[in-house]
Amino acid sequence: MPSYKQMKNLLNGDVQIYILESAKSDVWQVRFRNPLESGGHYVRRSTKHRDEASATRFALNLYNEYSARQNLGLATGNITLREALDRFANDFDPVGRKMAEKAYQTYWHEYFGDMDLAKVRVDYIRAYFKWRVKNPKSDKTESAWKSSDTGSVSVSTLKLERNLLRRLFNFCKGASLILDVPSFPRKFETWENTHQIASNKRRGRLDLEEDYRKVLLPYLRTIHKGLQTTKWHPQPANPDEPWSPVENPYESRLKWKNRRDKSRDTHKVWCHLRSRYNHAFFWYFTTLILNSGIRPSEAAKLKHGDITLRHDKESDRFFTCINIDRTVSKVRKHRVAICRDHAESFERYLFWREEIKYRFNREPKQSDWLFPSSNEQSEGFYIERRDKPLNTIRVHMKKIGLHRRTDIRTGVDTYFSAYSFRSFYITMMLRNGLDLYTLSKQVGTSPQTILKQYDVNENWFLRDKMTAHLNANDAHMHRGAPKAAREAFEKFATVWD
Repeated sequence: MPSYKQMKNLLNGDVQIYILESAKSDVWQVRFRNPLESGGHYVRRSTKHRDEASATRFALNLYNEYSARQNLGLATGNITLREALDRFANDFDPVGRKMAEKAYQTYWHEYFGDMDLAKVRVDYIRAYFKWRVKNPKSDKTESAWKSSDTGSVSVSTLKLERNLLRRLFNFCKGASLILDVPSFPRKFETWENTHQIASNKRRGRLDLEEDYRKVLLPYLRTIHKGLQTTKWHPQPANPDEPWSPVENPYESRLKWKNRRDKSRDTHKVWCHLRSRYNHAFFWYFTTLILNSGIRPSEAAKLKHGDITLRHDKESDRFFTCINIDRTVSKVRKHRVAICRDHAESFERYLFWREEIKYRFNREPKQSDWLFPSSNEQSEGFYIERRDKPLNTIRVHMKKIGLHRRTDIRTGVDTYFSAYSFRSFYITMMLRNGLDLYTLSKQVGTSPQTILKQYDVNENWFLRDKMTAHLNANDAHMHRGAPKAAREAFEKFATVWD
């Protein structure tokens, strides 16, 4: 039994305040039976006061708070944002859980701290978002990403954070941890230091001529050519003997040159195992998305057995198919994506298999990751899938000047990423006439999302369909405008992009 220097009973003994015999600072403690739990559980808390009057006031306020919670039917004495996140983590989808945790680490923890969520009211929520806009984090100094150096915050980012925070409060209310959910701001568009970019322009978009054909495609071809050059291929340690993962592994040409032949022709990229592999990764990872439209997060989780070649007897053509298992899919639905370039994607896959052999000195199995970990310092070297593959994409995109672009209307920088290849695929498929329903099945998202998020300009979809319909069905207009009228029209008309 603990011994006490001092002890006082309050409320006929329902509450005790005391100072332990072992206490060095003589701070009063409070203890009472927890009215929110059955059994003999007690609430024990430091009052953080040395004088008896202040300690008594703290103890009675705490006891009254617990009693009020009991009368309201609440299930716990208090709940912090950290505790709520831990408790309801599995009620979020994987992406939402990750983003909520990121928001907590970057912003919520700093502002809310250990505050009891039952005490959060509408004014406090609004004050938080005002503080949030005034305190954007920079990825140069802190573990957060912001889109622009202008200091403004994206409205869509604020809405996403608002929805995550509101969901967390709703989870707490559903579990009777708080009495009610406070109101959240409805619109951020009119707030100072915020900006809003159209949904289909928030991410860097590849222009067919200026970006894809003039910049990206030549770069991909350069990588492929370098990888194909026979004199720069890795070779077994003993070139006169067959390759063996253990007895005669592959070595880079640079290593071979340094040991045996100083005059050998080498290349700093294609003859270096790690550099060669990173370039090969960028080449295959991006072309896989460009020709299938799958999500980068899905591509990163593929295994060798997910890439297959199918023969279509009706057309006598071969097609590359990608199996997207429900455990891989973002929306948790199984689908099979068909690559637009027929068998060429499978040819590139076979080429990629050889690059894996060069890098890891092993023959890939069907159950192995398609993009394995290349961190030699990690225990998961090859065994685990590649960690943070999008970082490699950013490095190469920056190298060729396709890493960011400034939105003319807002002055905010939008960034290219691996998702830019997916949006490019979707846009091209729409322009080539693939119907929305089929495309939505191919890429694993709804038709509404395709038009809103990925189309460069959703109005041109309506334009193309309407003009095609009118040109095909309005026979009396087939002759076109009379010459005089045409000359007058040309003074007013602009190019319909």
